[in-house]
Amino acid sequence: MQIPVHKVEERNLFIEWRDIKIIPGNIEQAHRHDYFQLMFIEKVKGSHEIDFQNYTAANASLHFVGKGRVHKVDFENDVIGNVIIFPETIFTSSNNDLQLLASFTFFNNGAFPILKLFKNDLEKITQLLKQLKQSLDSFEMSKHLLFALLIFVRELYNKSVGKDQISKDSYEIIEFKQLLKKHMHEWNTVDDYTQLMGLTNMRLNSICKQAYGKTALGMLHESKLLKAKRELVYTTNQVKEVAYNCGFEDVAYFNRFFKKHTGCTPLSFRNNH
Repeated sequence: MQIPVHKVEERNLFIEWRDIKIIPGNIEQAHRHDYFQLMFIEKVKGSHEIDFQNYTAANASLHFVGKGRVHKVDFENDVIGNVIIFPETIFTSSNNDLQLLASFTFFNNGAFPILKLFKNDLEKITQLLKQLKQSLDSFEMSKHLLFALLIFVRELYNKSVGKDQISKDSYEIIEFKQLLKKHMHEWNTVDDYTQLMGLTNMRLNSICKQAYGKTALGMLHESKLLKAKRELVYTTNQVKEVAYNCGFEDVAYFNRFFKKHTGCTPLSFRNNH
């Protein structure tokens, strides 16, 4: 069993606007997207679960769902809000655009996914959203306005989490993170990554520590743990299947690895969530 993935396959480049609509009696199942999702909530009652953490939804807020994050909403029917969706490909035309995407840390795994908006900021966000919606007939115009919106949101978000400086990942760390997403279920050593990247292990460790305070192996382990946790909570796969999907052929070793990093066994983690 795999976690359902929502896709928009007919277009490579797009920015789409949707109104949030809740169908009475319909219970949303946990799923992930192959695109990014920015939710603007004007009025709401309910909750939003993202990667097995449940958050109380609030009026006048933004919700961030990064590509690949697992989530489900439990909003009441009278919710008022919109969703903007866009693919990673709109950031791949240049290295500068890739660095810009990396600076939007609110889309990252583990990032706090909700930003409460106060009066002045709410008015500015509403204005930017209105301009974006009106520009959707022109992809280039809507792309520039989306970037402007996200940059403004980045400033608000960084202030809210007490972060003064904008994250600026190097090209190497961006490449490493992309390779982790693609290969971490089959590549189990740092050598696997550095050989393809043309870096030494020492150089990659230095880059990772500077950017995230972790070694390259630590980031690899973190990626495997997140995948394991998602499968344990959101699928009915047996532990041996979860282990295999995360690149472990020995289930006993996977159990030890998981307990070492979480303090509990895979089954205990599943039962507690």
